Amino acid sequence: MQLEEGKTYDFYIRSTCDNGYGYSEWSGPNGLYADQNKNLCMAPDYANYFMNYDFFGDPSSVEITFSDPGNCMSFEMNIVNDGQSVNANPTEFVHSKTIAYTGLSYPANYDFYVRVICLDGSNTAWYSPLNISYQ
Repeated sequence: MQLEEGKTYDFYIRSTCDNGYGYSEWSGPNGLYADQNKNLCMAPDYANYFMNYDFFGDPSSVEITFSDPGNCMSFEMNIVNDGQSVNANPTEFVHSKTIAYTGLSYPANYDFYVRVICLDGSNTAWYSPLNISYQ
């Protein structure tokens, strides 16, 4: 179910009877105010990264965070060498708005891409790209 922030929705509820007699009567309406977007298929609109360094001052990982204005919590993402196509590496499917990458080549520049996987299985456009200077 998709809910848009700032709108009120009416829900009706009924039960399925175990004894084969069908359904109960409808109960409702039961009102719900959506104080945030839920399951709307909206593309990420912000991404940022933070570098982690080891004891010697060399980068050890990059942590990336991004927005999910529709609160879908299903994403496809990829990190590729600077200027490469989003399809240059296999994509990852995750359920978090934060991801950390380790084992990247140093020094190098990368492009990070992310998109939302919608409830119907379609995808939003790629948030493209977040340029990362792994230096």
